[in-house]
Parts: sequence; C-alpha cells; structure tokens
Amino acid sequence: NLIKEGDFIRQEKSNLDRLIIGERIRSLRENQGYKREDFADMAGISNTFLVDIENGSKGMSMYTLARIA
Repeated sequence: NLIKEGDFIRQEKSNLDRLIIGERIRSLRENQGYKREDFADMAGISNTFLVDIENGSKGMSMYTLARIA
C-alpha cells in the first residue's frame, strides 16, 4: 500500500501534536509539584499511560484530557 503524501503529513502533525501536549502536561504537573504516580491516580489513569502521554507515544480521548485538566 502506498501512503499518500497528505496522509503522511497528517500523521506527522498528529505525532507532533501528541508530543507538544505531552510536554505541556508534564511541565504543568511538575510545576504544581505532583509526582507522576499521584497525578495519574488523581486523573484516574495508570502511571504507565501517563508516561506514554507525557512522552507523546500515545494520544488520549477528550474525556481523559478533561480529567487531566
């Protein structure tokens, strides 16, 4: 299967968006003095999932984003 150029660009933008969001979440969490484990518990997600979000390797639903916010 050939990947269309537009599909590739959208995928790369999506990856960049996840990375930026993850970095912002990490920065805000650290600035507020929360340990990752405590923050994950408060948001109702696993510590592993929070690590993946902060590293930009996984995205999240709007529901999860709202709980983190």
